Amino acid sequence: MEDFYHSLQMQAITAPFEESQLPRIAQLIGKTNQFNLTTRRHGMARLEAFVQDPSCVHVALRLRDRYANHGLVSVMIARQQDVMLDIDTWLMSCRVIGRTVEATMLEHLCRRASLLGCTSIRGTYIPTIKNTMAADAYARHGFERVSASGDGEIWTY
Repeated sequence: MEDFYHSLQMQAITAPFEESQLPRIAQLIGKTNQFNLTTRRHGMARLEAFVQDPSCVHVALRLRDRYANHGLVSVMIARQQDVMLDIDTWLMSCRVIGRTVEATMLEHLCRRASLLGCTSIRGTYIPTIKNTMAADAYARHGFERVSASGDGEIWTY
């Protein structure tokens, strides 16, 4: 698999949300189910508030490879709470599932957490009928489950 990914010559570009991207980000948040860890549905007003909030870290990822420009395909929103970064929303388009995009997003988030002086990252997985394929996303990337209930699971890194 690693050789295949290398042959694709993928280029991922991560950056904070830009105003011009908000309609596409709202569309992804509204429609993405398979790899959407919380399925929280934020509209334009909420996204604009995230962009203005200095305690909020927001990341959009665009991906292209030697065959196609996939465009904006992944979104992550987290809030700083003292020395912890709490992931509110993390999703990825089904077009790029399995292409290591999630690792790139977490790497970017870890760098931002470090710059902010955060010593831990918390993530929530809220299971739905459609997002079971994302159930192990945190475990696969070194997070430890700290609690589980009927409402979901809390993970820390």
